[in-house]
Amino acid sequence: MRPHGMYSPFQTLGMVCDGALRGCAPVVHRQGLSSFITTPVEDARFLHLYDINLHLKGISKPIPSSWQEGSDELKIDRLAAYQELSFAAIGSNIGVYHRLRPSTVWRNHDAPIASFVIFGNVLVSIAEDGRVISYGLPDNAKDEPDLHGKVLSDFFIPSDFKVTAACHPETYMNKILLGARDGRCMLVNIRSKKMVHVFSGFGSVINVLEPSPAVDVVAVGTNDGSIYLHNFRMDETIVTYRHVTDEEDLGNTDAVTVSSNSVNAIAFRTDSDESMMTGDASGHMFIWDLNQKCIRSEARYVHPGGSSLAHFLPSEPLLITTGKSDNSIKVHIFDDTNGQARVLRSREGHYLPPTMVRFCGYDGLMMVSAGLDRELRLVSAVQEARNRSFSQKGISKLGARARKRRRIENKVEAGDHRGSPDVKLPRITMFAARNARERDEDFANIVTIHEGLESAYTWRLQNGATHEHVLRPLSGPQKYELTFQRGAKEVKPKAVRKPHTGRKKNAATCVTLSPCGNFAYIGAEDGRVHAYNLQSGRHQGVFEDTSLEEPNQDLLSGSRNTRREEWGRAHLCSVVGLSVDACGDMIVSGGSDDKKVKFWIMHTRKAKGDPITTESDIILLSWSTTSDLLAIACADNCVYIYDAVTRKLARRFNGHQGPVVDLCFDINGRRILSASMDSTLKTWDLPSGRLMNSLVCENSPTSVTMAPSGEFIATTHVNSVGIKLWVDMSRFGHVRNEVQDKKESRKSGTSMMDDEDTQPGSESDTDSEVEDATVNEKQPTPSIEKILPLSEDIVTLSTKPTTTWTVLSNLHAIKDRNKPVEPPKKAESAPFFIPTKKSIHMEFDINQGKDKSIRDDEENENQGKIKSLHGKKEDDENWLNSTLGKLLYERQFAAATGLLNEMDASGVDMEIRTMEGQTTLRNAAEYFKERLGSPNGFELTQAHLGVFLRTHGSELSKDEQGTELLAGLLSAQQNAWERLRELFDSVLSLSAHFSGQL
Repeated sequence: MRPHGMYSPFQTLGMVCDGALRGCAPVVHRQGLSSFITTPVEDARFLHLYDINLHLKGISKPIPSSWQEGSDELKIDRLAAYQELSFAAIGSNIGVYHRLRPSTVWRNHDAPIASFVIFGNVLVSIAEDGRVISYGLPDNAKDEPDLHGKVLSDFFIPSDFKVTAACHPETYMNKILLGARDGRCMLVNIRSKKMVHVFSGFGSVINVLEPSPAVDVVAVGTNDGSIYLHNFRMDETIVTYRHVTDEEDLGNTDAVTVSSNSVNAIAFRTDSDESMMTGDASGHMFIWDLNQKCIRSEARYVHPGGSSLAHFLPSEPLLITTGKSDNSIKVHIFDDTNGQARVLRSREGHYLPPTMVRFCGYDGLMMVSAGLDRELRLVSAVQEARNRSFSQKGISKLGARARKRRRIENKVEAGDHRGSPDVKLPRITMFAARNARERDEDFANIVTIHEGLESAYTWRLQNGATHEHVLRPLSGPQKYELTFQRGAKEVKPKAVRKPHTGRKKNAATCVTLSPCGNFAYIGAEDGRVHAYNLQSGRHQGVFEDTSLEEPNQDLLSGSRNTRREEWGRAHLCSVVGLSVDACGDMIVSGGSDDKKVKFWIMHTRKAKGDPITTESDIILLSWSTTSDLLAIACADNCVYIYDAVTRKLARRFNGHQGPVVDLCFDINGRRILSASMDSTLKTWDLPSGRLMNSLVCENSPTSVTMAPSGEFIATTHVNSVGIKLWVDMSRFGHVRNEVQDKKESRKSGTSMMDDEDTQPGSESDTDSEVEDATVNEKQPTPSIEKILPLSEDIVTLSTKPTTTWTVLSNLHAIKDRNKPVEPPKKAESAPFFIPTKKSIHMEFDINQGKDKSIRDDEENENQGKIKSLHGKKEDDENWLNSTLGKLLYERQFAAATGLLNEMDASGVDMEIRTMEGQTTLRNAAEYFKERLGSPNGFELTQAHLGVFLRTHGSELSKDEQGTELLAGLLSAQQNAWERLRELFDSVLSLSAHFSGQL
């Protein structure tokens, strides 16, 4: 990620265990009496620590760049954990984490590390060149590891023995068991550095070696689907289990067959139940009864793509499993009499990259995301435990043919490694969400459209599942006319369920919801825009442009021959964008090939006024309901800003070098964010028409959304299953706009109306991306005094962030909220032999052992100091005043303004509260009266005045001269507001006049 000044990375959401696909399996380790799970995330570059309840306990720091020596990339290939230490194999180096903080790196290997084994306080690392090194680990969990590693032994095994699995059998002191690619096993003594024995091959690649509770018996899982329970002391195979497709001879004790897949995980129970769990590459989990030598139970598609970890907790019927490619952790419990396991708790995320994310919910910290994995997920920015996947329970109502077709699609779809037989909808291409009807159970608040489907599906956020209605377009308007025919029996419109065979020509392409949450509007590839009622799910009609239809096709004609068989169209091409205004009275639609954006009256569904014609094909559009601006992204990689009232072009931004994939207005409608496939996320300032920031991402962004509070933005990226959350630093501090003149504006790729000669893709555009991505933080923040308004009559705001004056106005409430819940504890009593003074509060007499004359001299000196201070107070009341109070006492009003502007909210509150003296308070009232007469820093002046009146208003009201000053403050405040209101009225009148509203 390149440097950026406006957005700071905060966290990545939805990452649970996505590093296992690279071969870096999670590990379970114990610390005291508790068990913890360490998982690799963000493509195995970070570590997450979970407890057994799957609560996130910690996140590792980034890998230091100094660890890269000897490795091609900073990614973790293997993982091991011991108490509070974590060991990460990064190429040929071993990075050591202490409490998830990078501690040191061991550089003893010359080849990439193939496997780790930990037993006791010994770590054994096996490299691909056959080198085996054992390290001594500290006995105390709180001790730091050795800086260069305490090497106990260092030797080589034969180079033709390619290690693929390793374990330490119980009771085998100083010995480890290694499995090879050719199916052989080797027992090695790490202390004597000798090979004890080489066992004959098992016929396939050994994937797993898991010691059993029985001494000398180790389970061997191979790539051909076989599990061997082998006694390595006697070198005999006790029993063989095999996974095959056919259910053959389940009673055969020599070879039990279930599924033909590679065995990836094996675990044994240790709670008086003699059973074994095995997992294969298809994600199936099987429980074997070791006494009866048969299968007890099975669970299909537990971890589609295969399991990377299986571990039973000691003496508990709890099984921890993680997926190799499904980004999930699950805890299973065996509490059923038939031995069947059920999922007790789980943490999951997208297993394929998400393509769209939007903030949804009243708290402003919940997001809904849709991805290539055909799932709709709820993601919380605060508490990971609230994350969940929306259930597609309503899909079970499909017919048998549709369910069979869904199963086939799930198995053969390119890039979908799950192969799950569950019925799932196709990939979500777009969705819309509203909070207006969040508490009404009859209304859905999320509508999704899917790839190749003409129907849209409804969801309810509170239920976390699909709603009962499916929005299906009717074939034509004649179904409505049947209800109005005289003498005919009323016939209700009946939606015809057509089999979904391939992509439809009239498939849905875009969707939006009305602000009230009652209606949904869906655009299709055939140019039609359908309206639906979300409460009943009924089709309400279409938006029709009569200029596109033939004159003889009249819907109200009484003749059957002239009666229309199909709905009218809004566009002659695919509809790519829909958006609704804040009142729900107007809707806009954008056509891809006709380059037109049309405005429709919501209730009549008729076009209003002339459409907007763009210069290039339309990709998507967005409407800011706050500023009434319409943003249109076109195929020429430009973003056009139109005034929705006058329908005139206001701004054109042409800084992107690739297609724009998403647009997002901020809450005030003064900025717009555009995400492009050129790996940039640009922020444009609409009033000035300039580029504010260009964020260069590692992977191309696919979606961007802003929180309702405006403090966070969330983005999704190509080849990333996580949702990145960014903090807008301009909300908490000043971020300088780098583009300050016309020349720099051309270099940044920003074009105003008079800068149409700037062409996208120029050399200056490419060079500006690096310049825009870096914000000069050394540039001093301009103060209020340095910012000169265009005119003396113009009221200006301060350059301070919004949080500065909002926090100051509510600081008393914030302090009350942050008070400690528990009362302060009483101090412990002092020992009896320490003397104390006679006073109300307990004080130690530290001078009791001194000579009496020395004590008398110290007391006389202290009394003299007190008298001198009292004398100074009588002469000058400013001796105990605050810095602000001293400046006001001396009537240095300009210096006082500069002091308040440089301080934060807590500092300003402290300076105002600690002002003392009658003269100081009178001067403060005159100071604020003078500030109210100035048009500069209007909102900051109001915040400072509010704190002053709350603190010292009652004291001033008791003074005769102070009462007059308070009356003058009231008059100055009213005059300031009257002047501001006149300016508001003038600006609104002129805007309405020039925009054609009057």
